[in-house]
Amino acid sequence: MNILSKVNKIYFSEYHLAPLKKLNSKADLTLKKGYLLKINFKNLGHGYCDLFTWPELGDLLPTEQLENLKARNLNDQLMKCLYFSHLDAQFRRKNENIFKKTLFPKNHLTVVNFTDLNEEMINEIKRQGFTKVKIKLGLNVIEMQQKLNTIFEILFANKINIRIDFNNSLNNELFVKFLEKIYQFINIIDFIEDPYPYFYKDYSAIKKRFPTINIALDRFSENQFFSIKEVKADFLIIKPVIQNFSYNEFSSKLVFTSYMDHPLGQLCAIYEAANFFVQHNKFVESECGFLTHTLYEKNKYSETFSIQETRLIPTIEGTGFGFDEYLSNENWKELI
Repeated sequence: MNILSKVNKIYFSEYHLAPLKKLNSKADLTLKKGYLLKINFKNLGHGYCDLFTWPELGDLLPTEQLENLKARNLNDQLMKCLYFSHLDAQFRRKNENIFKKTLFPKNHLTVVNFTDLNEEMINEIKRQGFTKVKIKLGLNVIEMQQKLNTIFEILFANKINIRIDFNNSLNNELFVKFLEKIYQFINIIDFIEDPYPYFYKDYSAIKKRFPTINIALDRFSENQFFSIKEVKADFLIIKPVIQNFSYNEFSSKLVFTSYMDHPLGQLCAIYEAANFFVQHNKFVESECGFLTHTLYEKNKYSETFSIQETRLIPTIEGTGFGFDEYLSNENWKELI
């Protein structure tokens, strides 16, 4: 019996996240809308999950996803919504917190404005225990090269590597020019993510020309997430709340991240990542990307988090994924 057949009622509650800065090369500073879902399962009770999208990056609008859920037209993201809410319901039924025995993974630090990086900030990043910093870039590649000229030595001295994410804002020609300019800094570049939509022949040619560059993939073609094991990359970016396939098919290094979504979505993704590395010890754990609540104005949910040695630590209070009181007081409306 599949999870959908167990669904009795679905409720939703709209929320908004307020970015502190532009979060990627294609986003703006407007409020980001999403929906918390409360799903009641037959003979089990209710569980909660998060439904958040990035239309700027090719996703459906959150309202369109809500309509798909109502029509029971399920894509990968909606299947994961059902999965996480059902998992949450099981732990709530047992009156247990899901994170009771979880070893939380370490994380990189996300810096959405790379021009903020200076010696003082880098020293503070090192003091906090971070060894990797993820930088969001667009077409401002010349500025990036100039910035690397000024901070390379301090990053190298502090053994801090950078991860660069272009969100598919370049093309092959621009990416090659960028690599020519920054290849001298290869010793501090962990990987470069999604320079442009994935084309295997182009990427293979780049790897031959720049063999020590690590390429990471999140999306491998426009409006599509990678979902086939034939995709080749040094790193694969895994977002558990939207991807519904077996990760252990891949030979690449895996980096689990949030979807820069609601704190409940962060916790769902962290749980899946933590359990994956416990169950698949052939994969070497690489710093994850779960510290994304700090990119938004604080809310009552994110204020319950703490950061310890780069790990996101929830309160481990309440049942299921937690937030019992906050979730029970949301303005729930019936979907079906």
